[in-house]
Amino acid sequence: MRLAHVIAKADGRVSPAEMQRLEKLTEDLTATLESTSRVNQSGSQARIRKDAQTPGGANSAFVESIRAGKKKNSADDVNSACVPIALPAEEEKERMFQEARQELDSLIGLDSLKKDVKQLMDFLQVQKARKEHGLPNAAISFHAVFEGNPGTGKTTVARIISRLLCGLGILEVGHTVETDRSGMVARYAGQTGPRTSERVNEAMGGVLFIDEAYSLVSEQSEDAYGVEAVQTLLKRMEDDRDRFVVVIAGYPRPMAEMLKSNPGLSSRFQKIYSFPDYSPKELLRIFYTFCRKYHYRLPKPTRIKLLKSFDRLLKQKDESFGNGRVARNMFEDSIQRLSTRIVGLTPLTKELLTNIEPEDVVLKDT
Repeated sequence: MRLAHVIAKADGRVSPAEMQRLEKLTEDLTATLESTSRVNQSGSQARIRKDAQTPGGANSAFVESIRAGKKKNSADDVNSACVPIALPAEEEKERMFQEARQELDSLIGLDSLKKDVKQLMDFLQVQKARKEHGLPNAAISFHAVFEGNPGTGKTTVARIISRLLCGLGILEVGHTVETDRSGMVARYAGQTGPRTSERVNEAMGGVLFIDEAYSLVSEQSEDAYGVEAVQTLLKRMEDDRDRFVVVIAGYPRPMAEMLKSNPGLSSRFQKIYSFPDYSPKELLRIFYTFCRKYHYRLPKPTRIKLLKSFDRLLKQKDESFGNGRVARNMFEDSIQRLSTRIVGLTPLTKELLTNIEPEDVVLKDT
């Protein structure tokens, strides 16, 4: 299921059709595991009961995790619905660490952030070596604040950090549970605490990523439900320290105001990572990654037009500017326009099918 969700989200979003296929796969797995459990009951019931009490053990525990995951019907909750059933072996952790580090290196832009994350990983590798020699290690907090506008890679980096920390033995599983206010705050009194704890339980062994976290804190302190969610989160961070990492994310100014107004949060989130907006050249590189993935070509005149278009968009941007999402949306719009332009031509040569021409690139406001 973890692999299925990764594949479904490879393009950055999960379509309704993909959600249906994931739900069908979940149902098939549930039926198979329940059948296996019944077959094994005669000789393995005691072992199943014992394994079900520990993370990653027993089919019955996984069945319950899938059932819990099926309650979620939003594409944004895809990671939350995917509860790992087995702890990675040492070889798997090493592979996970190396792949995550390569993915971090391949990210476009974010040079300062990548330098900070690599410095942290170097420190942790040395601390791991010290532990092997029986030397004491300094205890540090991994909870972090990601501040930046939409589409700057905050969620992607949170997933990478979770796998890096797992690869170094800091986290047990290395998955990421993504949520926001709607996933933590209930509509009725007395339900917010359990709902927030449920998100924390799902994130055990990994990272709990809370997007637009400032929506939990009201400036007038009249939002009792939001306050309850924050208090529950802080208590679980204390009770289950070292078992999971919390990353809170959002726009820079509201995030700074939230930390300033809430001492409990500011004292627990010492690391602040900034995600700057992409430059026109970086947006062009993002556009090109989609072209390379789907075997499209960008002639020089098209590249020049794209660069000018991104430059114009950046000069007009506000804090809701989509950054990487803008590049993706422009790519999708361009290949649709390309299809309209060539659909009636014969023969449809490879050049026609792959070349994105300047006329295929159109700004929405022109």
